[in-house]
Amino acid sequence: MTLRHLIPTTLLMLLFGWVSATAQTRNQQGQKCEIGFEYQMSYNENWGANRPVLLSIAPNSPATRAGLNVGDIVESINGKALRDLSEQDFIAALQGGSTPIEMEVSNFAYKKSKRTLTPECQERTILNERTLAKAFSFYSLEDESERYIVYPFDTGREGKTSFETFGNFAFADENKQLSGTDIALNEVIRKQLEAKGMRYNASDPDIIIDSYYTLARNPYFDAKKAEEASRLWDIRIDPDQKSLVQVPFLAVGADKQLAGYVLTLGIRIFNGRNLSILLWSSESVEHLTEEFAIEEYARLSIPMMLGQFPFVRYDQNPKWRIASHRHTYTGLYLRASDLGDVAYVTPGSPADKAGIRPGDVIVAINDKPMATVEQLNKAYRLFIENSIHYRDESSMFTDRDGVKYCRYWNTDSYKDIAKQIKKEKNLAIFSYLFGFRPYILGERETPYYLFDVLSQGVTQRLNVLPEMHDYSYITLE
Repeated sequence: MTLRHLIPTTLLMLLFGWVSATAQTRNQQGQKCEIGFEYQMSYNENWGANRPVLLSIAPNSPATRAGLNVGDIVESINGKALRDLSEQDFIAALQGGSTPIEMEVSNFAYKKSKRTLTPECQERTILNERTLAKAFSFYSLEDESERYIVYPFDTGREGKTSFETFGNFAFADENKQLSGTDIALNEVIRKQLEAKGMRYNASDPDIIIDSYYTLARNPYFDAKKAEEASRLWDIRIDPDQKSLVQVPFLAVGADKQLAGYVLTLGIRIFNGRNLSILLWSSESVEHLTEEFAIEEYARLSIPMMLGQFPFVRYDQNPKWRIASHRHTYTGLYLRASDLGDVAYVTPGSPADKAGIRPGDVIVAINDKPMATVEQLNKAYRLFIENSIHYRDESSMFTDRDGVKYCRYWNTDSYKDIAKQIKKEKNLAIFSYLFGFRPYILGERETPYYLFDVLSQGVTQRLNVLPEMHDYSYITLE
């Protein structure tokens, strides 16, 4: 395996090409502007017909601060109804630089509610720590990567009914004695629907929720095949922790004869006024290599199943994206042409409190020296190549950008990785962005980072107490 299979772009491309392309997309005036949401035009009658529907909201973004939510239907933008605008008009309205954008949005809990979205813009030649974490992601792919997880769900809907008028829900068989498993499933479903803005109302529900499940032995199980198989597990998203967990499930498309058990879990949503009308359904048929608690499976899977209510985008095998974006934050903005030059410091940030000012020069961080972009690029690639044997082969994945053979660090190699990070030749100065990991700084007794800063001709060592910033999210791709 050659290095080009591992990292198709250089650090120079990440620092210049990626930023420049983003800036041209967002703003033609030499700026990169962030709005913090993804959307899709809806062309089905269930939800947001012929209008944009928001698919994901980035944490700590302008969209978050504006009060936008996943599933919001954009009704108008800057006073113009979306039913009267093309998608190109909508995009143009989002590309107005830092000018506030007035929007009206609807969801289960509100109709045509006003929101003011104020994009955050910065010069494309200036990099914040979030961008730098992406550029140096291979120091900790555990914290800076985006990858896909496919689920074995089959989802259907009634084609012509608008779900936009619904607000209340209840469960089927409310008056019957429920098992502990039934209660656990209903609690997960209730939590998800209430998070979408719906209200539980057993006396006058718009929709009725019914669920079912079975766990049985697989009649087609081949013990000999299973014994010879190299992998009898898969990775799934833990929606509560926004992290990945290993589970004894076969991957979608795997040989089903390797599984000793078959688990089926389904959710059906009926019209509360006419129970003969099935409005929406989702069923998971999972092949398990060992027994697994229905309640735990429901906790992991029901949020993902209901991720397609009310806006269905996949009939079968939905693809979910887990975006991990965690880094330590000091508030520095550095110039892309020379990463030692401090272009801006966020007021009140850890760097500002420590005394770092625009115009200062970063000489070293945590005793790792600064270098030119070209030198950093070369050292970073060599570090990736020379440390590849410390990565866990079983964790291999292809990230959202198409980078193949990505792997997390082997947990048994943390001390060796920390030694590599510490070597001066590796110029791992920006590993500080992931300094909360033991394989970056090893065992430290102080929470402070050491910044050697040249200010007005004098070099001084400053203690900076970083903050943890987490922009991780989960969304349907």
